[in-house]
Amino acid sequence: MPGLHARMAVRRGDFTGAVVARCAAEVPFYGELPRRTLEGEVARSITAVHELLRSLRGDGVMGPRRGRGHRSHWQQ
Repeated sequence: MPGLHARMAVRRGDFTGAVVARCAAEVPFYGELPRRTLEGEVARSITAVHELLRSLRGDGVMGPRRGRGHRSHWQQ
């Protein structure tokens, strides 16, 4: 998945907006929320999770899978 990580890094600026828009379009619960909530609490939550994932990746906790035979540290 190195390609995915690279694409996410490039799109970082519009990532949150894209996720919020897609959730609102495809998940009825989100589509029914007021725009203020989507642009506020929901956007902040998505940004926080994205930053957490980036942080874990930077610390080496998460990374691209190394192949089918690779066991993560969670499985050992």
